[in-house]
Amino acid sequence: MDKDPKTIVDGGEENKNMTSLADEPSYEEHMAKNTELVSKTVGNIYGKIAKEALGEAGGQISESSFDDLENIIGAKSSVEAACKSISKRLGTDPSELINAVLYGENDVAVFGEMAEKVRGNELVDNYEFVFSTLSDVHDQWIKNNEKKFFDPARQDRLYQFAPLSLIGAEEASSDLLFVEPILEAIGNKNDLSSETFKDEYYDWAEAEDIKHERNVIDHYDYVDEGPVGTNPLGYGLLSQLLDDPKMVLEACSDKIINAVKNNKDLALNIARQIIIKFGDDLYDFENESVAELIYGEGRDEDDGGKNGNNDPYFTSSEYINDGWD
Repeated sequence: MDKDPKTIVDGGEENKNMTSLADEPSYEEHMAKNTELVSKTVGNIYGKIAKEALGEAGGQISESSFDDLENIIGAKSSVEAACKSISKRLGTDPSELINAVLYGENDVAVFGEMAEKVRGNELVDNYEFVFSTLSDVHDQWIKNNEKKFFDPARQDRLYQFAPLSLIGAEEASSDLLFVEPILEAIGNKNDLSSETFKDEYYDWAEAEDIKHERNVIDHYDYVDEGPVGTNPLGYGLLSQLLDDPKMVLEACSDKIINAVKNNKDLALNIARQIIIKFGDDLYDFENESVAELIYGEGRDEDDGGKNGNNDPYFTSSEYINDGWD
């Protein structure tokens, strides 16, 4: 089952060897003594995630073992990443939250204690808390799925290897499937409905761009019909992808970084995909030379540049419809 693009199942087998987000005993070590629990029980929160993932096919979840569900949805790795991120933020033992979410172990007490820490740290309605958790889940997917970057069948999904703050609100919201039920269980009360999420996402994305000195999102303002920018995305994004791709693809392996740095066409492809996913409507392509790098080799002045795929002022949807994908 794809969350197409990254998938729920997509994250299954490949993500089972997830790298810890904190210097804690490994989840495998902690659970070695609980084999029977793993095979027989499903925690309420994991069950909720599974039911949402399976849709109409999730009616018999109460009769399924954890192993049965995990073999279908492959959500454990993303759930673990979310739990480790939250626990690191709150200074708690991640294994307790992992066990409570996945297997229901001592869940009432664990969620209650975590809720007290959420309140104490003023995270009840803190959107940065939500996005930092989503970002850690997304980064873990990147680390676990290097080979997908080089898969010829997935070259239209390279944008997935960019940070959460560059993949657009719609794509970023896909990991709410794993994160939102956990946050709700520990007392976070943020409104994560689609429009509110979108507004908060773009505010957070701009702050992240400044924080990491990516120089990708130069500036934009939010208006009723969506974010509208004052500077083009292309210049900063392309120059950094070519000169120092680690500035943009910060969670990627050295193998991916070197591939991008040594291949201008690959860097350009990633830049184009990010623009489409993040939204062209964020930017005003005043700088034609930059726009040409993104959209083509130049324009036909006789017809206003509307000839073929060379118009640097095409919107992303026009570009797609004109055969870019």
